[in-house]
Amino acid sequence: MESFKRSQQQGPPFPGPAMTFKDLKNLSEKSELKLWNKYRISNIPSLIFLDATTGKVVCRNGLLVIRDDPEGLEFPWGPKPFREVIAGPLLRNNGQSLESSSLEGSHVGVYFSAHWCPPCRSLTRVLVESYRKIKEAGQKFEIIFVSADRSEDSFKQYFSEMPWLAVPYTDEARRSRLNRLYGIQGRRARLVGSLETCSSGLTTSLAFLLEGKEHLYFHECSHSLAS
Repeated sequence: MESFKRSQQQGPPFPGPAMTFKDLKNLSEKSELKLWNKYRISNIPSLIFLDATTGKVVCRNGLLVIRDDPEGLEFPWGPKPFREVIAGPLLRNNGQSLESSSLEGSHVGVYFSAHWCPPCRSLTRVLVESYRKIKEAGQKFEIIFVSADRSEDSFKQYFSEMPWLAVPYTDEARRSRLNRLYGIQGRRARLVGSLETCSSGLTTSLAFLLEGKEHLYFHECSHSLAS
């Protein structure tokens, strides 16, 4: 602000009316708010990549991209199909392992959560009951847990309460790619629910706002995950 006042005292650097610092500050705040709302920014630091022509978001979580691909080998970092990102073994808490391709024809929830987060644990208890009722009704339904726990021991403790599947904790690359796919910008990032079409052939992806801290996505796997 002091530098702005000095520049005014010295005279404008170009002919024409000058805006006051207050005007500039208000304009800046309004512009920032529009951008935050447009791109659903909920925390900082955040980094998103856009198509300069259309303004369409190419990648919502640039911070993870830069961390995972610092040399830009995967540039331009566009979204990959769910079947490609999830491909690989999935675990049950009894140690059983199965391939993601076995989920073909199912509705699949992708659950981002962590044991250290109390609202997450509360939600998990509710989700367990809903999961069991849906399974008992004979529906083809599964949930995949993507852990944000801080250690493998915490992951194992938390996962022991869950009757569904999980990405192995040691598979940090796949967990990170799933975070990138859904734009999870941080363990406490907020997400506004949205409905979108999934070009991979998984016909719908529905994101729900769950307590603002945990995230659950649903896919209708109407095509082979292995294709």
